[in-house]
Amino acid sequence: MKCKFCNKEIDCLVNEATATTGISMDKTGEIIWDDDNMKHIAEFNEWRCPECDEVIAWDEDEARKFVLGEEK
Repeated sequence: MKCKFCNKEIDCLVNEATATTGISMDKTGEIIWDDDNMKHIAEFNEWRCPECDEVIAWDEDEARKFVLGEEK
C-alpha cells in the first residue's frame, strides 16, 4: 500500500497508545513485565504513516479500511 501523503510504499500504520501494566523485580534484580494483565488507558487514534508521520486514519475502523484497500 502507498501513503496518500508521501506516496511511499508502506507495510503498516503506526499508532502510539498509552497503556498500564504491572511489573515486578525478582531477587536477582530482573524486571518482569506482566503483559498478561495489560490494560489500555487511551483509545487508539491517529494511525500514522511510518515514513512521513502524517495521520492517515483517525480511528481503528478507518485505519483497517485503508490497509485492506477499502477506503473510499
